[in-house]
Amino acid sequence: MDTIKNDIEQWIAEHFSGEDVIIEEYPYLPHGRKINEPLKNDYVIVYYHAHYDRVNFYFKPN
Repeated sequence: MDTIKNDIEQWIAEHFSGEDVIIEEYPYLPHGRKINEPLKNDYVIVYYHAHYDRVNFYFKPN
């Protein structure tokens, strides 16, 4: 379980390091995090996909 959390935190750090973002829990998906970018009016959801055993993500729909 800690490995999954670490993988998600690492993904976030690799893609949003130094950016002005707000990270929130996203309880609707396993280990979900919602990364808000208020200056861009955008967000990305990062979560653990159990079937594929990987960190998955999707961006705000246009």
